[in-house]
Amino acid sequence: TFKSPSSSFGDLLGFIPEQYQKYLKDVETGGNVAFSGFFKGKYDEKNFPGFDVDIKVDNGRVKYPKLPEEVKNINVAAKISKAEGGMDLTLIDVDKLEATVAGNPLSATLHVATPVSDPALKGTLKGRIDFTSLRQAIPMDSVDLKGIIEAVADFDGKYSSIEKQQYENFKTTGTVSMKNFEYGSKSLTEKVAISTAEIKLIPKTITLTRLIGNMGQSDFSANGSLSNYWPYILKK
Repeated sequence: TFKSPSSSFGDLLGFIPEQYQKYLKDVETGGNVAFSGFFKGKYDEKNFPGFDVDIKVDNGRVKYPKLPEEVKNINVAAKISKAEGGMDLTLIDVDKLEATVAGNPLSATLHVATPVSDPALKGTLKGRIDFTSLRQAIPMDSVDLKGIIEAVADFDGKYSSIEKQQYENFKTTGTVSMKNFEYGSKSLTEKVAISTAEIKLIPKTITLTRLIGNMGQSDFSANGSLSNYWPYILKK
């Protein structure tokens, strides 16, 4: 068994690989992390020990030096568990994953069962990002981003429903929209601007209902769809 009754959120950043630690120099952190779990049972060709890993983050915050805004309200409640036996007994429960980035709220949940035989997937994603304010909290020296992206998605079902093309049994709804988006970098001679774009998600397809933008003096528009995306995402 193992347990960390309470640790600072800054301790969690120690798990980030060394080559990225330079980006965290002088970063201010706050909040608490609780980490606990156990491993128990026998291991052989067919069986694996049972285990339970429980992670909680309460009111975490990260503030980069020289930037006026911060990433705050970081809250996580996640658990990965498995009874003694095959790996198909694994359960993943992320009941809460949320943060506020320079006033932009983000939240998600995820639940996975029977991941080997027939993954049962359930989750949500909701968020809004204003890239102008995001630059006030996260360093983005190499790119120039502006505009707003809003996203909401909801999915619930078993992977076998997708394989059998029984899309009505695999709930997927969602939209992603962009407004007044601009992207510029040193590798581009002109900025790419998208005045408006909207993507809709259903179990069978991802549909780009409209996209209007320009690059320099050239304007463009697009629409279309991407089918069979769930089997591609979950291929292995």
